[in-house]
Amino acid sequence: MKKLLLLLFAAALASAFAALPFAASADSRERLVLDERMTITGPGAAAGTFASAGGVNDRGSATATFSVDSRGNLTGTHTLVGSLGTIVMATRAKVRPFPPPTPPRVFMEGTWSITSGTGAYADLEGKGKILAVADF
Repeated sequence: MKKLLLLLFAAALASAFAALPFAASADSRERLVLDERMTITGPGAAAGTFASAGGVNDRGSATATFSVDSRGNLTGTHTLVGSLGTIVMATRAKVRPFPPPTPPRVFMEGTWSITSGTGAYADLEGKGKILAVADF
């Protein structure tokens, strides 16, 4: 039962994370905002779309793979593929359940960082904090 709850929390976490905007910069004078919207597609996987605005205006597909250990530590990789290039981000977060409301809810806190980029995103650098609540 505990393992199932962690998988459900991870699924909700990925959904919550997917709706969060990220700010990154290829140049200190140019800001880039990224927004992901994803749905869980299976155990440890999510897919959807992304949009970027600011330094690069683009949109395309988004996928994520993730795992959650028995202590609620989530690690994952998000890959965003647009017409102007690809961005890969790493995520690390702690997943915690809220008291049992209807519907069930989880809280997630952690960090994200850009690990690589191609095309218009080749020189992109960025990292930040994740703070999310998800219902499932």
